[in-house]
Amino acid sequence: MKYSLRIFGLILCLYSAGCHRNSPLSEPIKSVVQSGASQLDMSNVAHFAWDEVFVFGPYTPKDSECQILRHSESQCTSEGLRDVDESEAIMVFLHNASVIRVESIPRTIADFDGNCLNKPFQRAAARFLVEKRPRVFIECR
Repeated sequence: MKYSLRIFGLILCLYSAGCHRNSPLSEPIKSVVQSGASQLDMSNVAHFAWDEVFVFGPYTPKDSECQILRHSESQCTSEGLRDVDESEAIMVFLHNASVIRVESIPRTIADFDGNCLNKPFQRAAARFLVEKRPRVFIECR
């Protein structure tokens, strides 16, 4: 019994470490937005290898995302792209033109301004303004 508990504990630790590596970006984005910062620098939030990021707003269909990214339908499916729900935006991170991560950002954290949507932002230029209206908006100018 003691031995099986140790194995279970080891498996749980390994599982937790694996989940931590791919933890959602919505939490660090939420922290930046709630801190009162006026800018969101994605290179300070997304600590993994990526070259560019696209933001797709609510109601964006997967086929539009594929067209904008210039990826085939099957490639988009294998990369985890999907229709964007009304309650979120998604950030699609690319490295060497391949999707490496798709992140859901709930609109309860922030809405993205229309100027941020459907276009690439290189890592060095992925700095967004944080604007507090009645709700938080992330803007691109």
